[in-house]
Amino acid sequence: MSVGGITRILLVLAPTLPTPVYAQTLTMPTGWIATTEPSGPFEEHLKLMQANYSWHDWRVSASSGRLEITDGGNRHHDRADLVFPPHFHRTKDMIGYAMTLRAGGNWLIGFNGGEFGGGLWWTSPDGKRTKLLTRENVQAFVQRGKDVLVLTGLAHLTYNQGAAYLFRPAGDDGEITHIADLDSAPYVALLESDGSVLIALSNGVVTLRPDGTVVRLYKQEEMPILYPNSIAGEESDGIFVGMRFYVLRLRRRADGIYESTWFEPSSREHH
Repeated sequence: MSVGGITRILLVLAPTLPTPVYAQTLTMPTGWIATTEPSGPFEEHLKLMQANYSWHDWRVSASSGRLEITDGGNRHHDRADLVFPPHFHRTKDMIGYAMTLRAGGNWLIGFNGGEFGGGLWWTSPDGKRTKLLTRENVQAFVQRGKDVLVLTGLAHLTYNQGAAYLFRPAGDDGEITHIADLDSAPYVALLESDGSVLIALSNGVVTLRPDGTVVRLYKQEEMPILYPNSIAGEESDGIFVGMRFYVLRLRRRADGIYESTWFEPSSREHH
């Protein structure tokens, strides 16, 4: 078990968090055991190499007050149930796997082709009109009322950057506004009940407050090769991150420090 500190990235006071340690609403299901935290260097860490090459990408979700963990495979392809506007035409500069979201009657369509590029487009309801909003790789959409939080970024070789934008419908289309820089690329995000957004980055977990403040909850440099794919929970209860081979749990102590515990399946056949 390791202990991570909190680092405020922007010099703005964040809203005060509740003082209870955690309610333990979500707990790890049976069939999982706590294990040592993975750490590099990669070439000298056999367990980390095993995790990186594992066929199991564990996805976490909360349902009826319970934590569920499923083997969901990787996400580096278009989802089978992905829906586009009826007359939308994908052009050659729309590179990588896609994600779509209805926004104010129109659509947002994001692409992520890794080091080869990506971008975010607005389209009309029928898909006939399009507007390029940014060339950055789109990693996630988070619906927040009428607004949409768009997370972008890329982690490749020595490059590792991310950003958060806010899309708001305006007139016949819409516009995006940069609201925060992230010190590494985001992978997945989750809207909390207070309007904050939990974000699993390539180097840990942060929360983005409604006022644009980014608060570091946990830092871990090996997460890029474990490909975080899902996040569940709440800061005041417990945060769970699903990824290749492992599931990470973060719990906030009364002093505000987050304790991290890494889990792996107890059954050898699931490694």
